[in-house]
Amino acid sequence: MGKLMKTILIIEDDHDAADMLRLFLSKKGFKTAVAENGIEGLSMVKFLKPDVIIVDLMIPGMDGKNLIDELRDNIYTQNKLIIVASGLIKEDGKPNTSLGLSVEMAFSKPINLAKLHDTITAHFAQ
Repeated sequence: MGKLMKTILIIEDDHDAADMLRLFLSKKGFKTAVAENGIEGLSMVKFLKPDVIIVDLMIPGMDGKNLIDELRDNIYTQNKLIIVASGLIKEDGKPNTSLGLSVEMAFSKPINLAKLHDTITAHFAQ
């Protein structure tokens, strides 16, 4: 993964889920930050410049799909790895195009942490 520590922004309003992700990813050597809603997440990307963004679709303040569209239009995140983690996702993998999500990977909740880690590390190995 190179010498520089990669930054992951977790946009999740469920404190337990956010803490679980933050602790797991921190132990794997990533720098992590948590935003509780889409508006906070968008404001954080400018100074954080995250390498990966994990987004819950059902968050307050801004619909998850709209947030993803905003992230894709944002100069700091337009080409970054965006992963959805949501109870709305039925099966882990590339999201069905009918969902209209422009993300590389989607995970159902509760999230499979090993598969999440594999997805992130494979992305940086490219």
